[in-house]
Amino acid sequence: MLAAIRSDNDADLNIYVQSIEYDAKGQRQLIKYGNGIISMYEYEPDTYRLSRLLTKIRTGKAADLSYSYDPVGNIIEIRDAAQNTVYFKNDIVEPHREYQYDALCRLISASGREHQNQANLPNPLNGWEALPVGSDAALVNYTQQYSYDSVGNILEMAHRRITNNNGWTRHYAYAQNNNRLLATTLADPSIPFTDQYDYNIHGSMIAMPHLPAMDWNFLEQLRHVDLQGGGDAYYVYDSSGQRTRKVVETIGATVKDRIYLGGWEIYRERNNSGTTLQRESLHVMDDQQCIALIETKMIGDDDAEGMLPVTRYQLGNHLGSVNLELDDVGDIISYEEFHPYGTTAYHAGKSLVSLGQKRYR
Repeated sequence: MLAAIRSDNDADLNIYVQSIEYDAKGQRQLIKYGNGIISMYEYEPDTYRLSRLLTKIRTGKAADLSYSYDPVGNIIEIRDAAQNTVYFKNDIVEPHREYQYDALCRLISASGREHQNQANLPNPLNGWEALPVGSDAALVNYTQQYSYDSVGNILEMAHRRITNNNGWTRHYAYAQNNNRLLATTLADPSIPFTDQYDYNIHGSMIAMPHLPAMDWNFLEQLRHVDLQGGGDAYYVYDSSGQRTRKVVETIGATVKDRIYLGGWEIYRERNNSGTTLQRESLHVMDDQQCIALIETKMIGDDDAEGMLPVTRYQLGNHLGSVNLELDDVGDIISYEEFHPYGTTAYHAGKSLVSLGQKRYR
């Protein structure tokens, strides 16, 4: 089993994982990163389910996640003892999330905390607003409830802020013969649904409300998207089906080009004057997931910090979603919490720049 990760360059030997410890079952118990940060894992003795994930940094705890389960293994509560309880707008906002399920183990209710800006009516196309730098004082409690049809399709998602019951409800409509999503609406479901979806004969989606055209190649790989006034995006793949290139041609004549070669990426922006921005990224992987991103700005005057490589250690939760990024000395770059199904409930960071540069969740 993997025990450490090191990388050579012209000047130094860079260590990204100093050591990893496992129990007799092969489950990870401890990982010590190259920046000195330590993550420790605890498991239930009878079921071997993860019960605690603790991450220690030089100033204390960055995360202390505890998990509770129902008898069949569904998570019913997550609590983070490293985060503070907040008192905002006459409400107590604790750092914990609760989940309820029906007899078929479908999620029917979730509650937790989110930034107050996220409780407003969402954009029907992407579902959520773009957030500013998070303020841990401006957090509110929310609930989100779900209903399903007889075959498990979501019919309704209702989001409410607990303090004043403000919120929204999204309704879903499906094709009777194949269960494909046909339309959604945030309005009265008794009137025609406004946001439509379309498919080709193979079931690949060819149109969404904010993407009027989505084209696929003969292998059913997405090759082109009309960005509806924002230009066009093109995609290229290798023989194994892995994406190797993405090109976005904007209306303003700027071309954004990203090339993928294994764990290495290069991103360029160019216009009629030539290349205006170039950034290279290296994904450092362990035997399970990405440990760190090493990003180097080669060309450009954007807001990235200097020309020296920036290391972004990627720390995940029980699902592997990156909720915490740390730099090479263990300081927090970005922090993020999620609603069910992956939308952002709250995020914070050193600046809008550091949040904007987070690409992988």
